[in-house]
Amino acid sequence: MAEIGSESVLRMADDASVQHVGDGAVVLLARSGQFYTCNGTTEAFLDKVDGARSLDQIVVLLSDEFEIIATRSALY
Repeated sequence: MAEIGSESVLRMADDASVQHVGDGAVVLLARSGQFYTCNGTTEAFLDKVDGARSLDQIVVLLSDEFEIIATRSALY
């Protein structure tokens, strides 16, 4: 498995789908039939994983959304 760094571009697996339910989400992996329930914070993160944004870009968006100050030293 490759290491995920700040410049890594993240995307969902081809067989993964996210369904928004109530105050969170469910992630379904179609090939294995596994599913995972997620809280609202994880849902917000997954909404930004689009195959175009880097991890750093996602962190900035989440920092703005949740009104927190992200510093590089706090991230690593």
